[in-house]
Amino acid sequence: MTDFMIERVARAICLCHGDQPERRIQEYGRTSHAYPAWEDYRKDACTAIKAMREPTEEMTHLGKSNAEDAYNDLHGQILRGCGCPKCDKGSHEAFRAIWQAMIDKALEDD
Repeated sequence: MTDFMIERVARAICLCHGDQPERRIQEYGRTSHAYPAWEDYRKDACTAIKAMREPTEEMTHLGKSNAEDAYNDLHGQILRGCGCPKCDKGSHEAFRAIWQAMIDKALEDD
């Protein structure tokens, strides 16, 4: 997992617990060390991200449908690309939209 995603989720969990992510926590021992409060939620963040790794059937169906639509709308260029920066950017944006739609589907009942 990327540290950026872990930090993003840990900060969100920290806020949900009513804590301030940037609040400094002083740790005492051989040397004094202070760290941001969100770091206490790293393990919870990793667990949450891992739980989202396996999509539900509804998420899979939605992702497949969105991918097929993107492929058909642009004659395959957005998913296949031609190697140029414009196609690469379009492909990246298409997959981002598919991922976001799948996560939105998972959160629909929340």
